Amino acid sequence: MKVKCYLLAFTMLLLLWLLSGNVFSQVPSTQGTNFFITYMKNGYQGCNDPGFNEHLKAIISASDACQVTISNPSNAWTTTVNVAQNSLTTVEIPFDQAYNEVSESVQNLGLSVSATDTISLVISNEATNSFDASFVLPNPVLADEYIVQNFTPAISSTACPGANRGCFVIIATQNNTIVDITPTKVTQAGRPANVSFPVTLNTGQTYFVYSQQGGTNGDLSGTKVKARDCKKIQVFNGNVLTTIPSNLDNGFDHIFEQAMPIAYWGKKFVLTSSLSRTGGDFVKITALENNTQIFKDGVLLATLNANATHEWVLPANPGIAYIEATNPCAINLYNTTSTYDNSYMGDPSMVWISPVEQQIKDILFSTFQADDGSITINAVNIVCPTSAVYSMQLNGNNIATEFQPVSGNPEYSYARITINQGTHRLRNSTGFVGHVYGFGSAKGYAYSIGSSMINLNRVMYIDDMASTEYGPNSYWCQPDTIHFRTNASNSDSVFWNMGDGSVFFRDSIIYKYNTAGTFEVINIIKLHGYNCLGHLYDTLRYNINIEPVDTVLYDTICFGQNYNRWGFRKDSVISDWHATDSATNVVRCGAATLHLKVAPVYHHFDTVALYADDFPFHYGPYIYDHPGTFLPLLHTHLGCDSLITLRLDLLVINNVDICETEYYDFYGTMLNSSGTYKIHFQSMECDTFVTLNLGIHPHKQTHFDDIACVGKPYRKHGFVLEPDSAGIYHYELPLHTVWGCDSLVTLTLQLPEVTVEIHSSNPNFCDTYETTLTAITPNNNIRWNTNETTPDITVTNPGTYTVIVTEQNCEIFDHFIIERCPTAIVFPSSITPANADGINDYFYLPAAAEVLELSIFIYDRWGGCVFSSTSPNFRWDGKIKGQFIQGVYSYVVTYRAFDKKSKMVSGVITVM
Repeated sequence: MKVKCYLLAFTMLLLLWLLSGNVFSQVPSTQGTNFFITYMKNGYQGCNDPGFNEHLKAIISASDACQVTISNPSNAWTTTVNVAQNSLTTVEIPFDQAYNEVSESVQNLGLSVSATDTISLVISNEATNSFDASFVLPNPVLADEYIVQNFTPAISSTACPGANRGCFVIIATQNNTIVDITPTKVTQAGRPANVSFPVTLNTGQTYFVYSQQGGTNGDLSGTKVKARDCKKIQVFNGNVLTTIPSNLDNGFDHIFEQAMPIAYWGKKFVLTSSLSRTGGDFVKITALENNTQIFKDGVLLATLNANATHEWVLPANPGIAYIEATNPCAINLYNTTSTYDNSYMGDPSMVWISPVEQQIKDILFSTFQADDGSITINAVNIVCPTSAVYSMQLNGNNIATEFQPVSGNPEYSYARITINQGTHRLRNSTGFVGHVYGFGSAKGYAYSIGSSMINLNRVMYIDDMASTEYGPNSYWCQPDTIHFRTNASNSDSVFWNMGDGSVFFRDSIIYKYNTAGTFEVINIIKLHGYNCLGHLYDTLRYNINIEPVDTVLYDTICFGQNYNRWGFRKDSVISDWHATDSATNVVRCGAATLHLKVAPVYHHFDTVALYADDFPFHYGPYIYDHPGTFLPLLHTHLGCDSLITLRLDLLVINNVDICETEYYDFYGTMLNSSGTYKIHFQSMECDTFVTLNLGIHPHKQTHFDDIACVGKPYRKHGFVLEPDSAGIYHYELPLHTVWGCDSLVTLTLQLPEVTVEIHSSNPNFCDTYETTLTAITPNNNIRWNTNETTPDITVTNPGTYTVIVTEQNCEIFDHFIIERCPTAIVFPSSITPANADGINDYFYLPAAAEVLELSIFIYDRWGGCVFSSTSPNFRWDGKIKGQFIQGVYSYVVTYRAFDKKSKMVSGVITVM
């Protein structure tokens, strides 16, 4: 049984989640702020090609402006660039900092990439006759276990002898990372197949491996790479050089792609072939478990054991396949050598195909151009649920019409769209997966545009079936009782948010929804400490569709028309109709009842009296420029034809104002009294009505007393004034009224004096965290934004303080800003863990310090690192290899606080 204090703490934590947004619910993806990158040997290097010119690049795209720093943790090399909002920035990487050429040797060739805001990161390796690119996973979603895949290397080696090899490279993200490698073929250094060997790496160090032979003996697919103690590593895999297919003797290329941790492998995939390639693309599938059955469009394609692969061709026509496996798999798609289909466009490249279980909702990505400008075709292939096609946007434009259903599973749809060179953005309210690629003469690239990184080994079960097994159009009926549970075997607590306001704390839920709709079910599992993905919490989610049992529909039809909508059909409807049917396409649970109202087709007479200025007159789709009688044929908003007899009469109204001493001649009648006078003129086509509204107005004098505010324009009683100082002023305005009668307007205007200025008693607020703010003003009506009304207020917190002073409806304000004080952290000078009194036993960051990111290194007197951490919650107990060793140790701490500025603190700590 869990203790009450723990349950209370977890309950409060989840309450905060409900109030402020679920801090655990952010779906991890291929976007982030911290990454590691490196590059593998391009087989053309060393071929004695005088025209060979290779470039290593990091391509950064960001939705918000940010700063990105790339550095080598093993030396002093670093570079920093600024990335503009919704743009792309390319950084060229020096070879001596990140290029791996030597197989099975520990190298300092891993680079750290750190951004001040979220970015998408792609790396590319380009040479004279070679080009490929890969997306990069951010550090938080890296894991400890990978399985390598590459294309079966080329048989021929005429291009660059000895270069047609499978390969992969490992980057460590932590010191003292031990990686166990089990190759499936003999390595370049002679390590035997299927025999595991360990490698120890520190942060940023790399270990590059390629096969000893080419052809099938050089295929390292299925090689297992696993770090001990759950330490995270980064892995890229591919080929030093190959043709695709492997039996060609020209069109070689270096290909590579990010290897995906096995935690993110899926069971459902939609494969789409590349545009402009008549020979299709090659596909390679790797299985995670024994006896994995692979189905292509519902037909068994292959049965694979753990780490085994199956390689086949996806034809260009129809260019689509739905893959579903009984166990998790990894799939890469391989673009072929340009001579394979005689297109002479593009050359080999590889791209990770994201499972449809790993959909993302928003991504910024970019196409590439080779240095020689040879890329002429850029395209993106997109897959999303058919029910969500309507919301698919590319660069803010709806692209729903580009999609068509996947023949092997119509619950998904796909599109292949050519795009321009540059940065692009995809969005969808439900989610999508996809990849981008480009082809040119003897060059081509491809990479995944991104996906979510959800641990698919941890799943939610609904009615005893994994949520990942349900299709996008799955539903439950409103009266259904639904069983929710998780496979949470190592949890401390399990929390459920059912999406309708109901929450629970238990492992299994039997639940019935009271209303129909789509509800996002969120399941948060608190683990027994961190898992190997570095998470203290696992968050599972599923959108559950609850269909109503019965639906009432209302519609209208024109008299005598046929009705065919929502699955209801009736010919020649002449009266209101009511019908109930459970076989409609409106509801999937229960039945739909239709109430159909019949609208008449009618002949309508309409007379409109218009002024001369109202012409031309718009009546439905018709335009008339003169009075008369017309017969327009209109469609109503119901679509029922209606015949209109329209008569347009001319209405003339004269509004006349004269002074009291004048007369007005109205068609021969002299008028000097206010009133309304009418005359009717008849004609054959239309009538004209003339109306006179006559007003008689006196000559007069008017005086006004008013108040105005300094600095505000005065626009009243005919005066246009710009008062600029306090006082009392007198104005006269002789003018004609709108009726032309002479008038004199006088104005006495009072401008009250209103001033205010804020003074602070302590300009160095951060020394004492207190100051007195004084409103200097001659006025008495004072109001601060703290709701205080005195001239002086005492403040102890940073912020903006505003005072408003009011006098006779005139107000003025001033504000004073107290900046937030910088975060400073102070560590203890000694700890006493050895006396076992439970006091001062740990060296750690004070709880009050507001630290966003932190790294700490503790060294002994000889400079050896005895402890390191990147967590603000670190705790060092003074032990070295499990023993208390008294003495003096130095430490270096680098941290970023709320101002996101990097700071460093160093000092010494005595262990007693």
